[in-house]
Amino acid sequence: MIQLPCEIRKILLPAIIGMLIVLVPTLAVADNNTSLNPSYVAWADFCDRMKSLGEEIMSDDYPASPADKAEGIRHISRLMREGLEWEVENTGGDHPVLMRSNDNTTMWGGPNTDNTYLRAHIDGSLTYRLSGNVSTLHNFIVSAANGDMQQEKYNVIGDLDKDDLQTDADGNFELIISPVKHEGPWLKTTPEIKILTIRTYYTDWNTQRPAEFHLEKVGTTDYPPLRPTPDQLTARLNAAADWVETSVRYWNTYQKRSVVGRELNTMSKPGNTPGGSAQIFYAGALYDLADDEALLFEAKPPKATYWTMQTYISGWFTAGDYAHRVTSLNNAQTFINNDGKMRYVLSKQDPGIQNWIDTEGRQQGSITYRIIWGENAPEVTSKVIKIKDLNVYLPKDTPAFSAKDRRQQVKARSRHIESRFHL
Repeated sequence: MIQLPCEIRKILLPAIIGMLIVLVPTLAVADNNTSLNPSYVAWADFCDRMKSLGEEIMSDDYPASPADKAEGIRHISRLMREGLEWEVENTGGDHPVLMRSNDNTTMWGGPNTDNTYLRAHIDGSLTYRLSGNVSTLHNFIVSAANGDMQQEKYNVIGDLDKDDLQTDADGNFELIISPVKHEGPWLKTTPEIKILTIRTYYTDWNTQRPAEFHLEKVGTTDYPPLRPTPDQLTARLNAAADWVETSVRYWNTYQKRSVVGRELNTMSKPGNTPGGSAQIFYAGALYDLADDEALLFEAKPPKATYWTMQTYISGWFTAGDYAHRVTSLNNAQTFINNDGKMRYVLSKQDPGIQNWIDTEGRQQGSITYRIIWGENAPEVTSKVIKIKDLNVYLPKDTPAFSAKDRRQQVKARSRHIESRFHL
C-alpha cells in the first residue's frame, strides 16, 4: 500500500470530508425527489403492474406448458407496446392520429390475418373528415365504437365499405364523421363514441398494397398537441396498464368460455359476434389432433366476395405466425375442386396440397371461418382423418403441392407482410 506523506494527508482528508458533507445530502435529496415525482411514481406503478401480470399468467388459469408461458410473456410485451402507444401517445379528439394496431407483432382479440387495422381516439361530439385512396385494396370497413370489446364496450356503429363511401374511379373517397347530418357519405356519431376503426382487406397477397388514409378534425385547431402534465401522464400510464391487463384477462376468459359445451374438431354454425362487425359472420372449431392426424373441412363456397380460414392460439387469442407459415387461407388463396366444393386440411404435417393450414406443431388450438360481403353462409363439415388416408377423402382433381411450391407460397406471404407492416 502506498503511504502518502503526512502533509498531503492533512490536506486531502479535510477536502474529502467536505465533499462528502456536500454530496451525501444532495444524493439523498435526489433520491427523495425521485420517489416523490408523480411521473416517476406513475411509471413505477405501470412497471409493477406489468410485473404482477407476468406473475399472474404463470398460474393455472392460463395455458400451462413452458412454451405456452413463454408465449404469454411475449404476449404481454407486445400488448405493452400497443397499450403505451394507444393510451400515452395517441390521445384526445382534437389531434386525431390513425395508429396501426393489431399487426403481426401486436396481436390481440382474434385478429384477421388479411386485415390491417387502423384506429384513432375521437370525440363523438365533434366533426371529423376521413379521406384517402383505397385503389390498392380488396375492400375496407370503417366503423366507430364506444370502446374495445375487452372493456365490455359493445356499441359498434357504421360498418361502411367501398360501396357505402362512393369511391371514385381512381379509388379516392371522403367521409364525414359527426353527430350532425352531412351531405354525401356520413357516419353518425354520439357523444359516447370514442374510437374510429378502419379494417383494410387484402385477398391477393402478391399484388395488393397498403392504402392511404387521412383523418382530421373539421374546424381549425391552431395549436399543436401540448406537452403532457404530470397528472395527464399519470392518467395515460394508468389507462395503458388497464388496457394491457384487461386485454390479457378478457381474451383468456373469452376463449375458456367458448370451450364450454363445444364438441372438439367440429365446426360451429356461422353467426355474428357481439361487439364485432355486423357484416362479418363467424364459425369456429376447437381442434385436438395427434401428430399423424388431420382435420378435414369441406363446404360449398359462400356467395361472398371474401372469406377466410385461419388458426388462433389458445389463451392469448392471437393468430398463428402468418408471415412465415400457412396459418390462414382466404378465398383468393383457396383451391376449389371441380365438384364446386372447397376443402381445407388442418394438420401438423404438410399433406402436399395447396389448401393446407399449418398448426405450427400445436396439438390443440382453434380455427375460425369468416365470411364478409356475402349473400349466404354455408355450414362447414369437419372430420378427423389419418394423414396417410388423405387421398381417400380428396377428389382426384386435387393437385399436388410440392415442397418447392410451399417455399414459394411462404416467401410470397413473408414479402407481403413485410410490405404491409414493416416498410
